[in-house]
Amino acid sequence: TTTTTTRIFVYGTLKNGQRNDYVMSERGVARFITKATTVDKWPLVIATRLNIPFILNRRGQGEYIEGEVYDVDDTLLSLLDEFEMTPEVYQRLSVLVRFTDNTTHDCGVYLLDDFKAELMTYEMLSEYCDSSHLTYVAKSERKGDPVDIKGEIIDAVKNPPSPLPDRGL
Repeated sequence: TTTTTTRIFVYGTLKNGQRNDYVMSERGVARFITKATTVDKWPLVIATRLNIPFILNRRGQGEYIEGEVYDVDDTLLSLLDEFEMTPEVYQRLSVLVRFTDNTTHDCGVYLLDDFKAELMTYEMLSEYCDSSHLTYVAKSERKGDPVDIKGEIIDAVKNPPSPLPDRGL
């Protein structure tokens, strides 16, 4: 049987040594390929009271982002989509990254689209590392219902949906 894999660029809590790196080996298969840097600049910010890292979908603004590239099987890709709350919070889009051997490759990356404009005023990073002044709050440490927390994250970073036009009914 042939297993399909998807190449993923991770830049935040899923990187080796970060708080959620366990997810990469929880279910399915992840094969580390290399460290890499985005070819284009992107805004990488830390937001919400949970200190979650987000790349904002604004190519050409911010910094060149450092991360890691993995080939993941469909089982792990499905788990990652669920973990990243795709498509409600993040969208998985393709970006060009430069491997350490200087070759460029398209990789899937979880980006925040349709976000609140104020996020563009946040400090923009080139690399995420769980830091002492903005410590990531892991899912296991969050107080409250997971559905409520997901709603809180959406309220904190996403633009509200446009109201439906009044049709006078």
